Amino acid sequence: LVLHEAAHGLDATTTPARSASPAFNDARNADASNLTPYESQPGVAGQQESYAESAARHFGGDPDANTRYPHLGEYWASQ
Repeated sequence: LVLHEAAHGLDATTTPARSASPAFNDARNADASNLTPYESQPGVAGQQESYAESAARHFGGDPDANTRYPHLGEYWASQ
């Protein structure tokens, strides 16, 4: 939860938000079939939640993250 909320804070530090970047959205779209319904919300909410959730999975060491979300894993590894 802490990593998720911290990622929301990071996301809000730029205009436009980091979750709106082409690089993030390319990765998100490539892994879209594996996103949770919460992360798949339409519009900005889905972008923001998938940004925060994917950051939490990556930095929290989720052992399945890179298998289920390989493109988002590559995105976070490059940041």
